[in-house]
Amino acid sequence: MEINAIYFVYRVLSMAYSNAEGLIRHVTLRQLQIFEAVVRLGGYTRAGEALHLTQPTVSMQIKKLSEALGLPLIEQVGRRIHPTAAGRDVYMVAQEVLGKMVELGDTATEFKSVVKGDLRIAAVTTAQYFMPYLLGTFIGQHPRVVPRLMVTNR
Repeated sequence: MEINAIYFVYRVLSMAYSNAEGLIRHVTLRQLQIFEAVVRLGGYTRAGEALHLTQPTVSMQIKKLSEALGLPLIEQVGRRIHPTAAGRDVYMVAQEVLGKMVELGDTATEFKSVVKGDLRIAAVTTAQYFMPYLLGTFIGQHPRVVPRLMVTNR
C-alpha cells in the first residue's frame, strides 16, 4: 500500500477514534467486503446474494461498520440507496484494502507453488563427478534455488 493510501485510510478511519488501534478491533475485512459489494451492486439484497448472505445480515454488518467509524455511510432515498460523501471515501479505501488482500493471497500462493531458497547438500567425493549435472538439471527447473554443495570424505 502506498504511503498516501495508508495516510488516507488512517485519516478516514481515525475520525471516530483517537488512534487506529481502536478501529482495528472494531472494523473487520468482512464488513469492508460487504460494504464494497453493497455500493458496487447498488443494494443490500444484491450484495447478500453475491456474498451468500441474508439481507438482514448485510444490513447489520453495514450498521456495525457505520457505528465503528462514527460516520453515516449509506443514505436511503425511497427504495434506492446511495453512499454518503464519507461512504464514497470509505468505498474507495475498501476497494484498495480488498485489492491488497487479493495481492496478499496471490503472493502467498506464489510462495507455496514456487520452489526457492537455499539447498545445502553434503556428499562424498565420488559425488563430485555426477552432482554438478544433477544440480544443473534441478536449477534449470527451479532457478530460484541457490545450491551449496559440500564435498567431503566420510
